[in-house]
Amino acid sequence: MSQEKQYSILGEVSVIQKAGFYALVVCFCILMGLLIYDRQFIDSRIIAAASITVYFLTLFFIYSVKKSMADKLDQTGEQLEILATTDELTQAFNRKHFNKLFDKELERSRRYEKEFCCLALDIDNFKIINNKYGHQTGDEILQDISDLMKDNLRLTDIHARYGDNRFMCLLPETNMEQSVNFSKRLRRLLEGKKVLHRDTNEAVNTTISIGIAACNPVKDKDVGSNDIINQAETALENAKKSGGNRIQCYPEIPTES
Repeated sequence: MSQEKQYSILGEVSVIQKAGFYALVVCFCILMGLLIYDRQFIDSRIIAAASITVYFLTLFFIYSVKKSMADKLDQTGEQLEILATTDELTQAFNRKHFNKLFDKELERSRRYEKEFCCLALDIDNFKIINNKYGHQTGDEILQDISDLMKDNLRLTDIHARYGDNRFMCLLPETNMEQSVNFSKRLRRLLEGKKVLHRDTNEAVNTTISIGIAACNPVKDKDVGSNDIINQAETALENAKKSGGNRIQCYPEIPTES
């Protein structure tokens, strides 16, 4: 965010606050005029009361503006945090933030000796879909996949857009069998969801391939987060080489296609 933009945010006040400020200026000018000219027809007690009133109104105005500025800064900070950690199109976490969360989860799983799994997901023939139906249709498919994951993952699970058409999922306290079952359900849900081309109303069939890598913190003490991600991506590539629309595990174990 530019310095000019920051100043504009700090300088924003509501219409009521602006009106209050000008009213205080007018009251202050009138009060000072009365004090300077010392009109005898104005009781000194009235001037004193007016002075106290203007004083407290000024304090309240300063507090109101300060609180408004603090609220705007908090909102701006939250917006910047969202922009820094999420993918704009899919609203999933971005690659950088996923890697950061992965390192934390790996540390936590080792502390409590809990197994977890990492899933790498890729849309089959995504380049062909983009070329045939356009990038807008491709974007809708990416959004649908992200929404499906968000709706079917637990609150403790993490998903991110890791590349152009690649997603990553982190499933804490989940073994390989549970991850395979989740992957099958996710694949079936996507197959049943059709994206319609805006111009031709043609249904665009979409499938995904999934690679799964499991980490046992007791056995895999020297394995890092990058190693686990690479294992999941290796399994994914094997699934795509086998024709796509498949689930592949690392190390390879038989799964239903």
